[in-house]
Amino acid sequence: MDWADDITYAVHDVHDFFRAALIPLERLAHREEGPSPIPLHPEETDQFRRYAENQIRSDSELFESAFRAFQVHATKFPRAPFNDGRTMRKLLGRLSSDIITKANGAATVVDGKLVLAPDVTGLVGILKQLTWYYVIDRPELATIQGGQRRMLSGVTASLIDSATDAFARTRTRPWGKEEELTDGDMAVRRQALPPMLRDLIEMPGARSSGGVPDSGPEHRSCSAGLRFHAV
Repeated sequence: MDWADDITYAVHDVHDFFRAALIPLERLAHREEGPSPIPLHPEETDQFRRYAENQIRSDSELFESAFRAFQVHATKFPRAPFNDGRTMRKLLGRLSSDIITKANGAATVVDGKLVLAPDVTGLVGILKQLTWYYVIDRPELATIQGGQRRMLSGVTASLIDSATDAFARTRTRPWGKEEELTDGDMAVRRQALPPMLRDLIEMPGARSSGGVPDSGPEHRSCSAGLRFHAV
């Protein structure tokens, strides 16, 4: 199943993102000339190669073999951006079929275990990097994701502070005086927490009688665990 999933990412995601004008297969296309394929746009190919090599970080000789296999398939890449014409659809269908056939042929079962040819697993890994390079790590999306991470971090920190306050036994008045909270005060604070968060905190240190966490070591470990999961 894992190998089938890898093949899917290597083929259909690349196909879909090429259709969406996100992966420029036409700029990675190669032509057959002499003993090895020649890139039509060397700078684009070199930039992607450096990225893929850094991400995969495999044995250099294995990577070279896998990238040569990628270049062979790149001779079948479209030479122009996607259009929904019959010729383009046939070309993409043939390309997908070739890669799937090669990936399937690289898999054998020996003593009940799946054995894969290293050069083909490397090829599939490089094809998967197309999606990472051109889609997931593209600057526009990375900027948005950075903002989303900051927003989620802020929300998480706020929830942790609220949870810590909700299970505190004391509170500090604006004029600096600290006072004990009644059970009623504490119940009101806990009621304001999102139900799933309240249940998560109460579960580990719940008393057998009332289901309310103690303020001792169990509660402190629960709070630490919440911070750990949040990070």
